[in-house]
Amino acid sequence: MDAQQLTSDEYKLLRKLRHHLHQHPEVSHRETNTAVDLADWAREHLPSFERQENSGDNGFLLVYHSGNSGPRVMFRAELDALPITENNPDIGYKSSNEGVAHVCGHDGHMAMLCGLGLLAERHLPEKGALALLFQPAEETGEGAAIVTEGKPFNDFKPDVVYALHNLPGEPLGQILIKPGSMCLASTGLWLHLSGKTSHAAHPFAGNSPLRVFEPLLPHLQYEKTSPLRISTLVHVQLGEPAFGTTPGNMSLALTIRAEADEQLDELERDIVGRCQELAKTFDIALSTERTEHFSAVINNEQAVDTICRAAETLHLSTKMMHEPMRWSEDVGVLLNASSGALLCIGSGTDTPVLHHPTYDFPDKLIPIGSALFHRILVNTIEEHS
Repeated sequence: MDAQQLTSDEYKLLRKLRHHLHQHPEVSHRETNTAVDLADWAREHLPSFERQENSGDNGFLLVYHSGNSGPRVMFRAELDALPITENNPDIGYKSSNEGVAHVCGHDGHMAMLCGLGLLAERHLPEKGALALLFQPAEETGEGAAIVTEGKPFNDFKPDVVYALHNLPGEPLGQILIKPGSMCLASTGLWLHLSGKTSHAAHPFAGNSPLRVFEPLLPHLQYEKTSPLRISTLVHVQLGEPAFGTTPGNMSLALTIRAEADEQLDELERDIVGRCQELAKTFDIALSTERTEHFSAVINNEQAVDTICRAAETLHLSTKMMHEPMRWSEDVGVLLNASSGALLCIGSGTDTPVLHHPTYDFPDKLIPIGSALFHRILVNTIEEHS
């Protein structure tokens, strides 16, 4: 099977799909219409693929089985958008859902995955099986875990999973990748502190959690290297704006990051342990909770080599990274359940950053990503022959 390129008509078809998805974004766990629209599109344009539902909330698989032994290859794209108001008044496909926008480029990722389907339809794989996974709830870090618990994923049992993320600030079509740690593990961490209020005229008659916060602060906001670990204090709430009352409650929200899951756990234990000691010293009650947890993305070395060879065949520049991306991606859960790799692909040096209200995925990247996915598929099948 030879690697393919999109025709002009196929590109226009995918661009139209991308614009439709961009205009009708839905946040995590609510991607119902997005999934229906993609399924309808696939029914018309990808007749060789069987749709398998219940891949976590609104997620689904499109599966092609060759009937012959060979690698079981899965490619993933994300369904969800962000709760951000778009600020692109000059485009004809601006978000029609107030307060929701595809400003992370997931609309483009879906279009490229559909592009892979179109290319595969021309000359269907003669060995193994191919699955296109449309995954929900990536932005909250919950979708991949839900998918791996579902029947479609476990019935397919991928040997390898590939995914990509567009990356503003890098040349259009440039590939950025590394073996091992590709994206940091992260979690949101709440520290809830409860003391005792008093009249503001007698502040020391109460027991303000501020007594814990002051010595704890240096351990809440810092960055360490080798390995990379980051703690960011993102929100503080102390008492209420009641000028006659000394505060009795405090909530701290942190985002903590590390290169590996076990390092993240260690970082969390360190922060919580320090807080517990101080809370005990000052007779302050403490409770904690995790939210929006992301596993580290660990790239398989062979999968990285497969991607690099695919990029070379397509004459795409490849940049080997020395440090992982500092942001997180929940595809790490899929890689833990199987194997594979996440790559980043440049979306232009003059594009806004991800999650910016003016971000709009560049259509010119659709044929590049589609062809790269297909070349990766070809290489993977050849490697297992």
